[in-house]
Amino acid sequence: MTAQQLDRDLAEVADSLLKAFPRYAELAAPEPIGVEEVQQLLGEEEALVSFFMLDDRLLVWLVRPGRAPVYRDVELKKADLARIVSSVRASLDQRRNQDLASGRLAPFDVAGAHKLYLLLLAPLITLPAGPSGTPF
Repeated sequence: MTAQQLDRDLAEVADSLLKAFPRYAELAAPEPIGVEEVQQLLGEEEALVSFFMLDDRLLVWLVRPGRAPVYRDVELKKADLARIVSSVRASLDQRRNQDLASGRLAPFDVAGAHKLYLLLLAPLITLPAGPSGTPF
């Protein structure tokens, strides 16, 4: 069977599925909503921050009601972000903490959490404050 035949067969099956279950496409692969719709869904004190990681940089978007969307490109290697996130997550996991029975929690990776803040959110702080005085 050729690749073209496989493509035709797949399209035929997908078409049959859509006819039998019209809402399937909406559930399986919904169309993304636009910025305007997102802004309408957000409350006055809310924001949507979206991250997309590439191998060598992080793309960050900020959407707030009544304001233009903001984009930042952060130089960051995927492996470095994974290492920091793993460290912070591990510090939250108390299962390996031998002192837990006595009520002592293992220390939280404050330095790692601060580094995540600096990488993920601080690039957005140069923006004018929102209604509550916060930069987001």
